[in-house]
Parts: sequence; C-alpha cells; structure tokens
Amino acid sequence: MIRTTARPRRRRIALPAVLALVIGLGLLTAPVIGAPSAEAATEGRMLEIGGWPVGAFRSSSGEYVYCVEPGAVEPSGAQKSARTVSSLPAYSAYTFDQSGWKGTVTSGALSGKRLRQINYVLWEHGRTKSKAKAVAVQLAVWMLRGDPGAEAWLDHHLGWVRANGGKAYIDRARELVAEAQAQAVVAVAPKPKPLRIEPDEADPTTGTVAYPAGTTELRIDGGAFDNGGELLKVSGGKAGRATWTATPHDEEWQGEQVVSITGNWKLKAAGWPAKVSVQPPVVALQQRLAAGIGPVTSTFSGRLSTTERTDIAFEPVLSTLVEERMLSADGDRFSDTVEFEIADGSAPWPSREGDDGQIEYAPVLAQGTVYGPFEAPQEPGDDVPDDAPTAGDAAVIAEHGPGEYRVESTAGPTGPGYYYWVWRIREEEQTAELREADLLPQGYDFSDDFGLVDEGHVVPTGLRWDTELEERVLDAGDAVLRDRLTVEPHGGVWLRDESGDRIPAVIRLTVYGSDTEPARAATAPEDARRLTEARVEVDRPVDGGVVVDPIELPSDTRGWVTVQACLYAEDQPERWRGYTEEWCDDYGIPEETARISEPEQPGQPEEPARPDDPELALTGSDGDSMLSAGVPLVGLGLLGSGAGALLLGGLLRQRSRGGARHYGLHHPGR
Repeated sequence: MIRTTARPRRRRIALPAVLALVIGLGLLTAPVIGAPSAEAATEGRMLEIGGWPVGAFRSSSGEYVYCVEPGAVEPSGAQKSARTVSSLPAYSAYTFDQSGWKGTVTSGALSGKRLRQINYVLWEHGRTKSKAKAVAVQLAVWMLRGDPGAEAWLDHHLGWVRANGGKAYIDRARELVAEAQAQAVVAVAPKPKPLRIEPDEADPTTGTVAYPAGTTELRIDGGAFDNGGELLKVSGGKAGRATWTATPHDEEWQGEQVVSITGNWKLKAAGWPAKVSVQPPVVALQQRLAAGIGPVTSTFSGRLSTTERTDIAFEPVLSTLVEERMLSADGDRFSDTVEFEIADGSAPWPSREGDDGQIEYAPVLAQGTVYGPFEAPQEPGDDVPDDAPTAGDAAVIAEHGPGEYRVESTAGPTGPGYYYWVWRIREEEQTAELREADLLPQGYDFSDDFGLVDEGHVVPTGLRWDTELEERVLDAGDAVLRDRLTVEPHGGVWLRDESGDRIPAVIRLTVYGSDTEPARAATAPEDARRLTEARVEVDRPVDGGVVVDPIELPSDTRGWVTVQACLYAEDQPERWRGYTEEWCDDYGIPEETARISEPEQPGQPEEPARPDDPELALTGSDGDSMLSAGVPLVGLGLLGSGAGALLLGGLLRQRSRGGARHYGLHHPGR
C-alpha cells in the first residue's frame, strides 16, 4: 500500500478554478455510468513502518492482493473484476508519502520471466496470514518489478524500512526473490532415463531391465518376463526393475541371442506461467493490484526402447606386461603377465553354468613367442621382421575368462641384447568345440605389436678389459700413474641405443697403496689404503686400448700402488643404469702395480749393489751397457784375479734376472 497526496501548487488559485478542480476530481472518482459495480480494496495484512503502511490489500472478493506498480497512486477507489493478464502495462506518476518521498516514478511494461517470478512469489507466499510475511512479499514484488525508472523510489523506501527497524523484512524479501528466480520455471517436457538391460554376471541369458519413473508397460522380444509373458504392466509411476530370461545354451556353446525391450511412459510436469490475476482500478492512474494464479501442470508421454545382444561369437584380445624387464643370461627365464579381455564392441565373454553348478567360461588359447637377442631397440610395429631370431615360446589357456595369467617360458636369454614378446590368438588354434560353435569369428587372428617396451626384456652388456701401467717404478713425491685400458664385450654384443650408438660405460679406476708388493686377489684386502680414483668412459673397443688421463698420487705416497678397475651401476648415466653388468678385475694385477722409488739423500754414499737386489733386475740395462761398451776389464787385469771373476759373474746373473721382468716372463696368467 502506498499513501500519496497531490502536489501543492505554489501560486494562488482563483475560486472558480478550485471549484472546477473539485468537480473534476469528483468526476474522476465517481462511478462510471455503465461500468460494472465494484468496491474499493481495504487494508488487509499490513504493518506501519515509521508511519508508512506496507503489506497486502484485501479485495472486495476477500482475496489478498498486492501492489504491482511501485510509486503509483494509492488505490483508494474501487477495483474492477479480476482478470488474468500476461503483461503489466507501463505507467508514470508523481507521488509523495509519509516516508518523505516525492518525485516521479516511471516503469515500462513487464512480461516474461520477471512476471513469472512475481506469480511464484504471490502464489507461494502472498496468501499468508502473517502481516510480517506480507510485508516481505510486497517488498519482493517491487524488487522483481525492477524497472530503472522506479529504482530511486525503491531505494528510498528500502532505506526507510531499514532505518525504522525493518531490516529483517528486506532480508526476507531478498530470499523470496532468490527463491523465485530459482524455482519459477516453465514446464519442461521430462526426459526419462533410458531402459537399461543388465545381464546377470553368472548367466548372461538372464538379467534385469531397469525402467524409469512414469513407465506404464514393457514388452520383450527374444525372451520372457517373470510372469511368463512378453507383456508386463507397470503401475505406481515409480522407477523399478523387471527380471527377464532369454533362450539358454542347452548345455552347448552357440550363437547370438538378442533381447529387445520396449515400453511406454507418461509423466506430468508443473511450470509457472508468466501471468498474474490483476484487479485494475476504476479510477485512472491508481495502482493495479494483483494476485498469483499458481503453477500449471502438463502431461507428456513417449516410448522407451533398448536392445541387448548376448553375442557368444566374441573377439578376445590381450595385452601383456613383463614382470622383470632386466634379466640375466645366467639362469633367468622369460616370463610375462598376460591380461585377457574383449575388444571394444565385442559381445561378452561366453559363459554358462557347468554340471557342478559353477560358471564355465569359453577357454581361449594364446601362443607367445620371444624374439631376440637384438643389438639395438626395435621399432614397434604390427609385424615381426622376417629375420628376427627366436629365443623362446610359451602358451596359456584363459580357462577362467577375462583376467590376468602369469606365464613362464622354459627358455631363457642366451646373451646380452633386447628381447620382445609377441602374443597371438587364432581361431584356427582353438579347440574343436569352440570352432564348431563359431564362438570366434571365422579366421579370427589377433596379434599384439612387436617391439613394445612393456613387452620386452633387456640382458645387459658384459664388458671385460685388460689394463697396464706404462711405468712400474715411480719417483716419490712426483708420482703419476699412466694407465691404458683395453675393453671388449663379453658373452655377446655391446648394446646400442635407439640411434644405433653403443651404450657408454663408465669404469672406475681405484688406486690402492700398500707397504709391500700387493698379492693378486679378487678384492682389495681390508688394510689396503684407498689413495685416489679416476673414471673413464668407453663406448667401443679400441685397438691398442684407451689411454687414461694421468692419475696423480698424493705426494707422500710410498711403497707400492696398484690399480683395480670396476664397473658399478651407480657410476653409469641414469638413463643407462643397469644396461651394463657390474664387474671388477682383480686387485694386485702385476701389470697394474708400481713401486715408488725412494729419493737419494744428498751426500750419502751409494750402498753397494747386492746380486739379489731387485733394483738391478729392474735396471738391468746398466749391466748390458757395461758389457756392450766393452769395458776393458782384461786391460785392468781384473779377469785374471778372483775379484774380477766374481764381479763379472754377478753382472751376468743380474742381467739375466732383469730381462725376465722386462719381457714379462714373470706375468701371471689372468
């Protein structure tokens, strides 16, 4: 409700003019001759908020109605009979009221979504007996009318309500607006869920069909419902399930069974029309009052249909994944995990109840072959290369239907290389029972791809090497080892990468120190001192070996040093870790052992050489040079003396021993 008064004029008005105005207003408010009789609406459920009344009017018919033209003149006159409209007309008015408002309000015509929402609020909440709720309903209607020309009027009056303790009414009004925006929708044709046939997992010739709400009847083709017939009447309107039975296998594997189910459905749907019931004013320019007309219900119907093909002529496929990618040629066997399933679009895996009451699956045979060894990874492809070597084979029967089966070959790898499984399922290799029943398509031939990483094994490269120091005697304080490494593949090929390059290997050279000449052993003794390390990368055999970068020893190194070469997985590039087997040569190999010579002390006389002094053997060339230089021992008169004879004999013995070490006669076999 809005109470307004006329705008006061600033100039004096002559009496005749006043009389004319009064007469005119009387004519406007007087009943129109010939118009249907009507009564004025009265205050219904209203509250005064700061002296400004807000809420529902009560029409002459006793119905509670609300103002749908915010800011228009109060409906103090009578209303015409109610009529349903799908639009509200535009209006314009200048008003002022108890809240202090004065000004012009304009609004365009209203129809469609917002009128639908007004209908919802008036119907769902406007029929309340609560004055407080009626206030919220009236505010919500004005918010939904929402024309820009009435925005200032609405903001002013919401502020007035809030300032006079009515914030709760505004909050509730906004809740009603949000509710209407969400719920006031047009009636939409329902879309029932489709029929869904679900064969029984234990016996695919029986199962259920799930039907949606609103289903009135079902028909089956290719089977029967629980009632023994092909027609099933459905009542109650709720969703549910019905059980069906198709033609059984009669104890034998056989062809396709098609089950088709159709049905009818009927559903009602409610929606909110964009209409309200309006009571126009008898007096022009006064507010229109309205009530909701409520929702409308429509009935929709349609058909349902679905088909399930229990097709025993199916297409089994498989995929595999090796458990252990890296194998050893020393006793390992090829193994694989084979997972059986059906191809996309295939009928289910045929099954039936056996004589013992257990589910029996159609057994499918698969044959697997391992190809290799290959020096480099193979390009994946549909076909196996014609010249691919065969390393092993295996077979598995999927007698338990789809699922995983672990398979192990009786064969194992013969040496380093890449190996690949390839599996196949062929109709011609199946049992006579399955072939006669045509459970697999005629000539069916499935094979997985060749060269797949997940279906491959790798046997790492085995490397062996010889090493030899260039110098066996080193000067103390300035000792540098110069080593040479000659590498060859052992037990087979040297693996290559995808580009055809040999996979590099890093060999660690560890230098150990000891006080005495080290004895050859598989591993270094516990008391061996680790002096330093070096690493060398090799990727192919090299004639004459690979020269290792000089290895500098600590300046205080004394006694003996020896080099042990090892290939450790942790030293390899991460990508190729495991592609070369770990191995070490011996500790204390003579060719890898050197002695650190002590420096001579200044002013100290040289100790006479003894016949068994190894220094003479290692430097036996001094004896050679003495003899070859033709030292005139005879001229010195030494040959004839006993001392000369002893000296000459000692030199000859030293020469003989020194030549044996020099030419490697003291080189133990490896």
